[in-house]
This record gives sequence, structure tokens and C-alpha cells, in this order.
Amino acid sequence: MFRCRLTEHAENDIARVADYYDAQARGLGTAFIHEVRRVLGLVAGFPNAYPRVHGPVRKARISRFPYFAAYELFADEFVVLGVFAEAQHPDRLLSRLGVA
Repeated sequence: MFRCRLTEHAENDIARVADYYDAQARGLGTAFIHEVRRVLGLVAGFPNAYPRVHGPVRKARISRFPYFAAYELFADEFVVLGVFAEAQHPDRLLSRLGVA
């Protein structure tokens, strides 16, 4: 089982999206956070099961929501670089990675 580490960007992304969903419907932000935690738990058990999106960075889709967690795998942990909307331009992810 791999440890999960969230970057500050990832923590901010999760909080921002949860706030957005709470403004849409009571409890929806909490549901988003629970789903993110569930998916990251799956990644911890099977980190290589998710597709690569750029170099070593992989993408784990957040079920029920149009978002994904971008992460990089290391020897004993995976680092979540951010949570991105599926519809966002790919340059946002590449910019976060320092590529674009």
C-alpha cells in the first residue's frame, strides 16, 4: 500500500471544488471530498492501474464528478499534484507540471 501525499495545490483544488459544489447543493461538496478520498484509497492499492497523461504523471478519475486527480508515483508514495476538471484545457495541467 502506497502512502498518499497531497501538494498544497491539490489541497486547494479539492477545497475550491468542494466549496463550489456546496454552493450548488447542500452536502454535495462533502460528497465530492468523500469520493476523492475513496479514489485516492484505490490509487494507494493499485497505483499503476491508472493511465499516464504526461511522462510519469497519471490520472485517476473521480467517480460521479467530472474531475480527475493527477499524481506521480514514487518508491513508497504517490504525490497528488492537483485535481482538475475533465473539461479544462490540458495546458492547465501542463502548466502545473512546469511543462507549458
